[in-house]
Amino acid sequence: MLKSSRSRIFLVVVLVTLWAMVSCGGSSARLSTGGFSLTSIAAGFTAPLDLQQPNDNSGRLFVVQQDGRIRVIQNGSVVSQPFLDISSKVTFDSEMGLLGLAFHPSFAQNRKLYVNYVRTNAAGQIQSLISEFLASAANANSADPASERILLTVDQVGNFGNHKAGQLVFGPDGFLYFGLGDGGGGGDPNGNGQNTNTLLGKMMRIDVNSADPGRQYHVPADNPFVAGGGLPEIWAFGFRNPWRFSF
Repeated sequence: MLKSSRSRIFLVVVLVTLWAMVSCGGSSARLSTGGFSLTSIAAGFTAPLDLQQPNDNSGRLFVVQQDGRIRVIQNGSVVSQPFLDISSKVTFDSEMGLLGLAFHPSFAQNRKLYVNYVRTNAAGQIQSLISEFLASAANANSADPASERILLTVDQVGNFGNHKAGQLVFGPDGFLYFGLGDGGGGGDPNGNGQNTNTLLGKMMRIDVNSADPGRQYHVPADNPFVAGGGLPEIWAFGFRNPWRFSF
């Protein structure tokens, strides 16, 4: 929660700075406003929608493209080859695509990263996936698409193209938090946001460092619905489209 006007101003500056740093195209440019100087440091991306940095002391920035590619900015330049390319798996349309990225807190040691993306399966069903990938031990600027470990697959009821959310964040407790939209359509036609028996329209909280029987992850014992009343992965419910959030 922002507690002062200074905090609100700082948030606006950060957001505008990220916009200036990761430009969709065009030449480098400098913009001065309100005493701040903003410089575009990279360009040429396709539908960029997220910017993340692992705690590996490399100084690299990772740009998530909705088309299914993650690009690396290193030493002020964009690495020519994508860090991860799963564009062949991703449904890139409307509010669907590769929507979020989170690096494991121990990424420097275990090379694990997590993404939220949308695909369409062979039967034509739109699905949201939470998956783990591994960065290459031999090339720090490359992750192996074949290393994918799918943690969770959620069918998108109604096959609408909007409200897929996207953010993943490791909280201060070390657990992975992520959101899913209500599935789309006007006015949540399927009532997913208030239905605790679906993961749509929810915030989830899972432990990726161990696994329960039948799952690719562990459900923390203090999640609100572990004892019943809803799906145990749910941390909070009643959301329209939790697109971005932070701690």
